[in-house]
Amino acid sequence: MNTLHIKSALLLGICLNCPTALADWIAAAGTEGFQVIVKNTKPIVATYQGNSAGYSNDLYLMLDGSGQPGDDGDLTNDKFIFNNHADAVGNKVTLGSFPIGSELIFRLHVNDTGDDFFTGAAGRNPDNHTHARVQANWTKKDTLVSFEDLFGGSYDYNDLSFSFTNVRSQGVTSIDSAQIAPTIVKLGDSITVSAVISGDVSNIGDVAFMLGDTKLTSLTDSDGDGTWTGQYTVTETPGYQATTKIYAKDTKGKVLAKWPGFTVTP
Repeated sequence: MNTLHIKSALLLGICLNCPTALADWIAAAGTEGFQVIVKNTKPIVATYQGNSAGYSNDLYLMLDGSGQPGDDGDLTNDKFIFNNHADAVGNKVTLGSFPIGSELIFRLHVNDTGDDFFTGAAGRNPDNHTHARVQANWTKKDTLVSFEDLFGGSYDYNDLSFSFTNVRSQGVTSIDSAQIAPTIVKLGDSITVSAVISGDVSNIGDVAFMLGDTKLTSLTDSDGDGTWTGQYTVTETPGYQATTKIYAKDTKGKVLAKWPGFTVTP
């Protein structure tokens, strides 16, 4: 991204190869470092969505020598998709069909600096920082990916954006800090349940506090800070000891966190 270029464009009321509403084509904050995952066997179609970059950037899908998704260290195997200045918004490229569950790694090559940046974890990038956002459900059928092209920052992820059909982001990666309070209760007492959920929660259908296969209550993230909470009123009789769990159900299945549950006293 070139700050002078952006300021000049804003003053003139223009944006090279951009949609009119900037925020519409930049993936949402909080999705940095997420992976792009194949979700079915249908052909994956990429659509160029725009940029506001001064640098010229080429986008590639990383493939191995057999044409399958992966990084084998040979960049000549990678499939060119778009250039942020040469391609028009709305241009489409069919990437092909790949095994369900495969990670697609995308590489942004910055022609002006020679840098390469990647979707996924920060450690893939030369500055050890995430350089792509991956927003599932950008539209009903599309996942949106947005890149940052500067080594070390500014991390506004507006240097090349593209959307895909038939992919998703990585889904839930972990459930941490699961807590029940109190753990010694009486019939009719209220229990507070909480957990911190990491990863892309946009595909979550349900987060629940479970006793065996029975859902005691659903958990919600009311303020969007990643901490999911719920309340359960004890109906079990004195002497009952329960081992409970939280699960988060998304497009990948269930991620479980288990811990000793509660004991009902007279």
